[in-house]
Amino acid sequence: AKIADIVKSESESETMAKCLDDTTVKRVITHMNEDHKASLLAYSWQLLGRYDTKTAKLVSVDTKGFELALNDCEEVRRIEFNNGLAVDPKNLRGEFVSLHTKSMKAFIPPGPLPFLAVFGLFILLPSIAFPEFEYLLPQPLLPWIQEVRTFSVSLLGSVELLQFIFRAALVVHVIEMGIVFQALWSLKVGWYYFNSVFLYKFR
Repeated sequence: AKIADIVKSESESETMAKCLDDTTVKRVITHMNEDHKASLLAYSWQLLGRYDTKTAKLVSVDTKGFELALNDCEEVRRIEFNNGLAVDPKNLRGEFVSLHTKSMKAFIPPGPLPFLAVFGLFILLPSIAFPEFEYLLPQPLLPWIQEVRTFSVSLLGSVELLQFIFRAALVVHVIEMGIVFQALWSLKVGWYYFNSVFLYKFR
């Protein structure tokens, strides 16, 4: 490329970086913090590698990127759009959507893992604690289920204790799934994404 073209390109980028007026910045920040909290968390988890993030708040934005305040402003980190190059202010929404898509795709485990996890949690494990659930399982699995049940009862001392532990664990998992579902509801990501994020959040 010619030196003149490079200088011109840099000049255009600097100009575009200044094109966001205060009203637009305030509107974007308010909209993201109120309507897309789950996206901001996903940005922190996947783009920054901060899996310990509990809260993420958008605090500044320009045409080159934005800044997130993590964990009640304990730390502020910046994420760049388009490898740090300025983008057209008209495409700002598209940049956030692109980063959201990139972040959410990283949650998806390969193959049928989410569905197998749901099967294990709501069918396989209940069958160990409650024999009446055995009719839901394929016949080849029944001997294994019965052996696991016998071992668990001998270890715990009673089938009642085994059933109590399972009920308690199920309640905890349902609460956790409810929290994740509430966070993802506004994203309209669907059941597959919901289960994938539920699994992936333990990474």
